[in-house]
Amino acid sequence: MKNITILVLSLLISMYVKGQVVIDSTRDSNNKMVLSSIIQSKEPTLSKDKIYESVKMAIVKRFGNSKNASIYYESKEEGVINFKAQTKKLIYVNSTLIGKENRNGGHFNYDCKVLCKAGKSKIIISDITHEGGQYIMMRKGSDFGDSFPSKWGTLAKKQTIEQWPLIKEQAFEEFKSIVQDLLQSILSKEKEGEF
Repeated sequence: MKNITILVLSLLISMYVKGQVVIDSTRDSNNKMVLSSIIQSKEPTLSKDKIYESVKMAIVKRFGNSKNASIYYESKEEGVINFKAQTKKLIYVNSTLIGKENRNGGHFNYDCKVLCKAGKSKIIISDITHEGGQYIMMRKGSDFGDSFPSKWGTLAKKQTIEQWPLIKEQAFEEFKSIVQDLLQSILSKEKEGEF
């Protein structure tokens, strides 16, 4: 069961396709998971500046004044926006003697780098590490790519083996949503030029 869950999650991560969005996964030099997506504009002549502006507006719209996200570097000239953020609270389903209870499963902190060029944009989500959670075993620092959370205790290993892929899947859905928001922002910029 564990291998099937990991295989399904790996397939979801390596090839999420919706419209023009594909999210790939790789490993960095420290063997940590990195997600990336290239968004092609239907209008190849859409300028780098227009793509940059639309992407920045989408980031601000999505995260607003959230204390859990901040742009730490931006350069319209270079076409680069870097920000740190964290996923929403994730759900850990705890099995007890009387049934199952939804518990705070913590969140993932991550860095996001958006590179803008004429006609396209690349999103790179890296340094995806788990933090928080309701239980002592949920020590911070496990990588999104871990098949078993490397920093967690092994007290409830069977339950963790079941829940870790589900926690990662919740976070991955949020990453897909971010990429989709950025795609929509670029597509809406294309439509501005139409009558």
